[in-house]
Amino acid sequence: MLNAGVSRVDITPTVGVAHAGWGTQTHQVSLGNDMPLLVTALVVKNDDFEVAIVDVDILLFTPEQDNEIRQLISDESGIPFENIRLAYTHTHSGPITFSQWIKDGIDLAKEWWSTIPAACSKAVVDAKVTGGLGYREGLTLRHGRASSNAADALSTALSSPERPTICIPTGSPSTKPHGTEAAG
Repeated sequence: MLNAGVSRVDITPTVGVAHAGWGTQTHQVSLGNDMPLLVTALVVKNDDFEVAIVDVDILLFTPEQDNEIRQLISDESGIPFENIRLAYTHTHSGPITFSQWIKDGIDLAKEWWSTIPAACSKAVVDAKVTGGLGYREGLTLRHGRASSNAADALSTALSSPERPTICIPTGSPSTKPHGTEAAG
């Protein structure tokens, strides 16, 4: 059976952190937080094959940072290193990830960066929990008719306190509520 779990961890930095520089930047540090920065993890397991896709609201990762984070995730989740995909959104709305020409707020950026590997690992481990992938019962994927909007269906399923079910559409969308099972 195909199982999947999703989790998010808030990595929003403190105000005053060194911003990820861009060409027309008029300030070096953040003046506030308009929207949260997140780590989002999707873990999918089919029989003995398990993968994790981790998306981070961050400017970029160096190859060394990528390897460090993927190794930590592998060590803490049990997912093989080569089955972990780490991606970044390339946002310029977050802190810089290594020292650049910006000097103000760099200490806060370094402090923030030190939390990122653990946040990525937590998101994956929590996704395994929501998916019932070795920790507890969780999310079930079923084929059938459901919303054509997968994001709505996933959001509905994740907000359910019971064992949520996501239908993967195999035909035209039904009129049933998002994330509910339908005969398929």
